[in-house]
Amino acid sequence: MKFLTLLGLLLLSSSAVLAQDFDQRLLASYDAATLSDLESNDPQKLELLTYAIENGMYVTENVGSKGTQLTEIELPENAVSYLDLHLKITDQNQYFKVRGENKILVVKSFWVLNNELETK
Repeated sequence: MKFLTLLGLLLLSSSAVLAQDFDQRLLASYDAATLSDLESNDPQKLELLTYAIENGMYVTENVGSKGTQLTEIELPENAVSYLDLHLKITDQNQYFKVRGENKILVVKSFWVLNNELETK
């Protein structure tokens, strides 16, 4: 009897995991409950976060941000998305000074990403 109960719970939990259609890479910065909620209640935002995995950030030369103190961030060579840096997309662009280089990392905002998706 215990075996059947355990087996039932295992099958139920595995089907719940399989029902999640979001990109599993999002779990690096967002918890599963938040992503499941977005999947149900705000699929457009979930689509935007997924789009941002490949398109949500870029690095540019620091051409002089006079008077602006930017937070420094370590940018590993293998970091290809905001998720690799455990960052989240916000309502405003985020700017970080890349440690050891004269470059700035820009993480795009919801507005910028949404605009890109709409004009794509």
